[in-house]
Amino acid sequence: MPHTSGHIDDNTPAVGWAVFTRDGNKIGTVKGLRRGIFKVAAPMQPDFWFSTRHVALSTSNRVGLTFDRDQLGDYKLDNPEDALDAGRSRMTNAYTARGWWPR
Repeated sequence: MPHTSGHIDDNTPAVGWAVFTRDGNKIGTVKGLRRGIFKVAAPMQPDFWFSTRHVALSTSNRVGLTFDRDQLGDYKLDNPEDALDAGRSRMTNAYTARGWWPR
């Protein structure tokens, strides 16, 4: 299956891979992975998390993001647990509304 923007397939980023913004700036390296999110170790600043939805390209040893460096603040996740909980909540609500969720 070809890789498309925002889609993670067999080329899921791995710990240690370099992370680059769309405009070619290296912002750090992948420090950790969880379902749907990944942690970036950035030099001289605290680590931060992004959703894997913002990965444009993931190849051996390199992750490319869908936004430029000056937009980092717009895409950083303040609390990855909240992002995961929000995703689960949206899924539960969608299934319940359609009557698909087991009762």
